[in-house]
Amino acid sequence: DQFWSCGSDRARAGRGIVLDKRTVLTATVEGGASRQTSPTTILSPYTVPRIAGAARLVPLLTGFLSVRMRCSSGARMAAMSVPPIRFRPLAEGDLPILVEWFAESEIARWWNQPAEIDSVRAKYLPRIEQREPTQMWIAEIDGQDGGLLQSYLHVDYSQHDECVGIAEAVGIDYLIAGPHRGRGRGRLVLRAFADWTLDRYPDASRCVATPAQANEASWRALEHAGFSRVGECQPPDEPLAYIYVRNREVLS
Repeated sequence: DQFWSCGSDRARAGRGIVLDKRTVLTATVEGGASRQTSPTTILSPYTVPRIAGAARLVPLLTGFLSVRMRCSSGARMAAMSVPPIRFRPLAEGDLPILVEWFAESEIARWWNQPAEIDSVRAKYLPRIEQREPTQMWIAEIDGQDGGLLQSYLHVDYSQHDECVGIAEAVGIDYLIAGPHRGRGRGRLVLRAFADWTLDRYPDASRCVATPAQANEASWRALEHAGFSRVGECQPPDEPLAYIYVRNREVLS
């Protein structure tokens, strides 16, 4: 598998020893400078810089691993706590779990979608079948379905594009399911998804999110994921929102 690092770690020429939290006795060398990936790539946002003989030292780590990396947001996190994150395309078989998620009170408050299978199918099946430009993804966190994400070019939605007013933007929306909220995982998913989305939309210069101003947990997660607040907007049929941007330059 190809693993990715985040933020300032990318400045390390894209090579290092990747330590997977699932076993401290396994090390994988990150693959080259290429950032090509597939919808089933596992993403891990922490990489230990390559040092001479580092691979030979890995078996000595028998019970304790504490690697701290500084990401572009300036926050320091322990690599041991980072779960594997994987994105896969939303499939028709996932629709029942979306109904369950939309029924959660914290999600229903902010996501304008009835928790009914017919309504969910009517909205998301055209996207699954690529009859609409929005792309849908399931985030798997530590091997479990953990969230729903969508990406779209702003120019494909003229009203939203005019409201936000950010050129060359790819927009994202997201929800994190109950078992994974409040554990710092949302910020990891958002950081990885922003990186991955900008790779999938080479003509976009920035990744943009517009969380409701009253949804502090959402925009705090964006800030921890390296997004910056640049303004506010009133999206059509949605609450007053902040505009958060993560520029492609941050990823270099």
